[in-house]
Parts: sequence; structure tokens; C-alpha cells
Amino acid sequence: MDAADVGDFVGSNPFSDSKTFYTKIPKQAHPLGSTPQEITKHSLDKSYLLLRLLKKDYNDGTLSNPQNT
Repeated sequence: MDAADVGDFVGSNPFSDSKTFYTKIPKQAHPLGSTPQEITKHSLDKSYLLLRLLKKDYNDGTLSNPQNT
């Protein structure tokens, strides 16, 4: 693709009616009351953080309204 081809894509967004939502990622990636060993584990393995975000945003299997969170 050269510079002349780029003009074909300017203003032609196939997803122009879609919206972008962002998720705030907490700085604390471990449960409250964690031992130093657990803090290290959760700092290296983000599974806990991912599950926490999924439960918050997909608590009943559907996407919650980000404006209400």
C-alpha cells in the first residue's frame, strides 16, 4: 500500500456506529489481606485480576453497562 492508497480509507470506517468502552484496571492485583508470598504470586500471575474484572463486568454472563459502573 502506498500513500495514494491511504486516501481510499480516510473517512471510510466500517464500524462508525460502534462505541469503544474502556475498563479501569485496578492497581492492586491481589486480594486484601494477602501474605507477601500471595502478593508476589498475584503480581506475576494475573489470573486473579482477570477473574475479578470478568465478575465485575460480566457478573451474570452479560456485559454490564459501563456507564453505571
